[in-house]
Amino acid sequence: MPGHIKGPVPWHQDSGYFEPYCDHALVLTVWIPLVDATEERGCMWVVPRVHLGPVVRHRQRLGKPYLEISGEDMPEGERTCVPVSKGGVLLLTNRTPHASFENNSDIVRWAMDLRYQNASLPTNASITRLAGEAVPSEDVPIACYPPEADFLVRSQKRPHEVLTDPDAFHRLRSTHQRRPVTARWS
Repeated sequence: MPGHIKGPVPWHQDSGYFEPYCDHALVLTVWIPLVDATEERGCMWVVPRVHLGPVVRHRQRLGKPYLEISGEDMPEGERTCVPVSKGGVLLLTNRTPHASFENNSDIVRWAMDLRYQNASLPTNASITRLAGEAVPSEDVPIACYPPEADFLVRSQKRPHEVLTDPDAFHRLRSTHQRRPVTARWS
């Protein structure tokens, strides 16, 4: 939202928010603007071609709601503005550094971001765990990002466990017990 404290989002990698166990896995973010996301409206910026690199150090700035990559920890690469038209899509991996800056327009920059990961990774979805899949233990977290409720959107191995009912989705989202992520940056 224009002028909102949580509007600008500093440079970060989504993995900065995830459990370290999942750092080397692919978690795909599909970012879909519902209005034209222009530079004036605070569109996304990315550092292309560094997604194969490591998860760099993130810090919590005092009084700020987000983790951020400070200048000395920022991966080298060209910072690229990525305007996306309404209904377009920007695909990011969990290790792609990205940010969005101040919305200097009078329009809310509405967008959705959807994250997809393989069900063999740690997940808090209520699904049957198959042989060889991550099961929560002392070394394996409950989920890559425990604060959010996970669910299957498609599965060849577990088609009967795919969440298709809107009421079940609403129940899942409203009753999910948020769990903290490890405090690796504190």
